[in-house]
Amino acid sequence: MEILSNSLLRQARRNRRLTLKQVADSVGISDSTMWKYENGQLPLTVDRLFQLLKLYRCSITDVIEEVAE
Repeated sequence: MEILSNSLLRQARRNRRLTLKQVADSVGISDSTMWKYENGQLPLTVDRLFQLLKLYRCSITDVIEEVAE
């Protein structure tokens, strides 16, 4: 089974050298909401996920990891 990895999502942001505040401002949310997304405290919508992937210039496969069922 494959799942969205919050740590890989965070790493994608860091690879682009973006702060939580910069990302939050770019997609129109608060930095605390962005923090909650990255820490798994708030589920991402598909639309928001693709906004972030576009901003990070990466694909869905870059933030998905395989887990044992």
